[in-house]
Amino acid sequence: MQLKKVSFLVLIVLLLYFIPVFNAQGQHTGQELIDSLIAELPKAAIDTNQVNLLNRISLAYARIDPEKGVIYGEQSAALASQVKWKQGKAISLKNIGLNYYYMNAFEEANTKLLQSLEIAEQINLTSLIAIDAIILGLSYEKLRQYASSLHYYLKSIPAYKKTNATSSAATALYNASNMYDLMGRYPEAIALATELYDFSVENGLASSQAKACLVRGSAYNNLSNYPLAQQNNFEALKINEQLNNKKEILDAHLSIAVIFQTQGDTDKALEHYNKALLYAEELGALGSKALTLSNIGSVYDGLKDHEQARYYYGQALEIYVKYEDTKQEAMTVYNIGGIYMAENNYAEALASFNQALAASQAYGDQFQEAAIIGLIGATYHQMGLQEDSAMLSQYFNNDKITAMESGLMYTDSAIAILVDLGELKNRAFYLNQKSIIESTLGHFDIALESYKKYAEINDSLFNIERDKKLIQAEMGYTFGKREDSLSLENTKQQLALQNKIDLQKLSFEYDKKEAEAKSDREKEQLAYEEAIKRQEIESEYARKQAEAEALLYAGALERKQAEALNQAELRRQRSFRNFALLGTAGLLIFSIIVFRQHNKVKKEKARSEELLLNILPAEVAAELKEKGRTDAKDFEMVSILFSDFKSFTEKSAKLSAQELVSEIHICFEAFDGIMEKYGIEKIKTIGDSYMAAGGLPIASNDSVKNTVLATLEMQSFISKRKLAMSVKGLPSFEMRVGIHTGPVVAGIVGIKKFQYDLWGDTVNTASRMESHGEEGRVNVSQSTYELLKVDPDFKFEVRGKIGAKGKGEMEMYFVERK
Repeated sequence: MQLKKVSFLVLIVLLLYFIPVFNAQGQHTGQELIDSLIAELPKAAIDTNQVNLLNRISLAYARIDPEKGVIYGEQSAALASQVKWKQGKAISLKNIGLNYYYMNAFEEANTKLLQSLEIAEQINLTSLIAIDAIILGLSYEKLRQYASSLHYYLKSIPAYKKTNATSSAATALYNASNMYDLMGRYPEAIALATELYDFSVENGLASSQAKACLVRGSAYNNLSNYPLAQQNNFEALKINEQLNNKKEILDAHLSIAVIFQTQGDTDKALEHYNKALLYAEELGALGSKALTLSNIGSVYDGLKDHEQARYYYGQALEIYVKYEDTKQEAMTVYNIGGIYMAENNYAEALASFNQALAASQAYGDQFQEAAIIGLIGATYHQMGLQEDSAMLSQYFNNDKITAMESGLMYTDSAIAILVDLGELKNRAFYLNQKSIIESTLGHFDIALESYKKYAEINDSLFNIERDKKLIQAEMGYTFGKREDSLSLENTKQQLALQNKIDLQKLSFEYDKKEAEAKSDREKEQLAYEEAIKRQEIESEYARKQAEAEALLYAGALERKQAEALNQAELRRQRSFRNFALLGTAGLLIFSIIVFRQHNKVKKEKARSEELLLNILPAEVAAELKEKGRTDAKDFEMVSILFSDFKSFTEKSAKLSAQELVSEIHICFEAFDGIMEKYGIEKIKTIGDSYMAAGGLPIASNDSVKNTVLATLEMQSFISKRKLAMSVKGLPSFEMRVGIHTGPVVAGIVGIKKFQYDLWGDTVNTASRMESHGEEGRVNVSQSTYELLKVDPDFKFEVRGKIGAKGKGEMEMYFVERK
């Protein structure tokens, strides 16, 4: 557990360090600056100048008295609205959000920052878009909403690059790559950190270059690629030593020490931990000091040097108690309890475990609670087994059987909690412990049942071939690495050759078609088709290369895990034969490795959930997970929208394939955000056509209205995009949108690469509304009009009956907001 905490604390400290800093003008700072600005207020005209002045006061208060910062920000926003100055209002909202951030009111901060971001995007104020996005990333991270945090970190990167703010762009890249690492998305973390590394070298940002190395080091460590992890960590250390960045030097030493400890090189681990400790003391960084002391304690714990381990744990504990870090205090007390148990000092062990248990229950960590309860059970069992007369007299009236039965009761409680949590590995650990206690008590039939349950879970975790595979993995790991490397190189060569062949075939195919073309129009169409297919071939080639590299990492990781599991299994078998519990080294393994594995499983589960929810609506995903299938459902009132770019083929021929794909992506990304804002379910895209539906998978009274509002906002975005592209002399798209409301059937198509889709005449009618619409307008059917005609927010233009293919004449209406 302590080892895992290293990267977490380093990550948080570094992220907080990169909160955007806004320097006020003039020589004054702090309260002196604020007083001078407030003195200017009565003299300022009630116009944009006073908005700016109020904004400067609000910003200056952020780190001093954020509650006052909010008050001045609200005054600034109100005045900006009064004088109709959008830029000033956006900046005011940003300042209010920043002040709320410093108040730890993150929900309120996000509300204001999102409002600021919306205005900034409307007026194309790129610098403010960047600032809003990066603070949103930090705020969502505080709320542990990591997917949203990552989204806004990534959004800030191109904005900062566009404004040539290289240092801030590096910060955004760093935050995003760190978030990938925190979410367990290690290949993406490495890729983005490498982009940060190259960007930093290109722009002479040595400190950011070092941070890129630390992120890559952390990600490679999590992938068990220790050589590359240490290579990056040592490079980060070297750069920071040249820059004399003492905090970053401390962090690099910690990362290096953790990996050496993981590999069992305790001498080098202690060397770097002690160097980190010196820097922590010099900087007065008490959090890092406590963490380092605790990790040094865990090294000595593993070496069974109990006095040294207890000393360092105790030093860390003093800091955690002083600064009321309850979680780390509990974990450190738990580790100290493990030392006392290894020394057969059951009184002190129980005191420590009970103290840690109370803290774990206070902050609601059920997994840790179960682990501690189980170890209390092990302690009671050992008291009876060792016939400790003093303890038996104090606790159990000299009855060793009662002591063992109490140990059994606590073990059963631990198992029950783990069953509720759906956890298997540690449940197996305590079922084995239960079997040992039952056999000691002479309950051999029950002991056998417990052992069978343990074996059943163990067999489900490690298949019947595990012993053979583990031995092969242990013997063949080094050879396997070489073989994997050769295999990867061969695969890449084959992919490159196939890519070349595919591109040559494509060129030959379209050269032939161009020769047969009868007009320039046909030739333009062929050139466009060839460009798109060429892009698809190149993208598929890149994807397969990345997939091959990922498989290499996965294979290396699997072998390393197999080695670790083999050693753990051998230890378990020896332990069971001797009916002995794990000593302090076992406790260390349990407290570090087991908790780390638990956290990794949680991360992977969260990542799977995120991917599934990106494909399917939440309710449909839940049904799929529960039943393994989903049933098609009837919906009586669904509003379907279709959009389509006018003259797409002609305009796209004027763009390169890369420009075309980029422009479609920009538009569809904006549409996705609008759908999320109004609670509309995106269904799919087909080429340049976008389909979405309101009112499913959960019916809503305002879904029809929200669907219309969403389409109007889509048209507004396209209009602004057209204006921006025209200024640059670039071609842009115009769009038709149509809506129809009626019954549909919805469900999942296929069993591979499945998607959520809709069927019914309503879908066809909605498509006709789009095809008979006009660019820049929203065309709705009679049924949609009837549902909204009395809504005061809309006005309708009657178009009369218009002939629609396969439908005959249909009433149609243009809609817009009043």
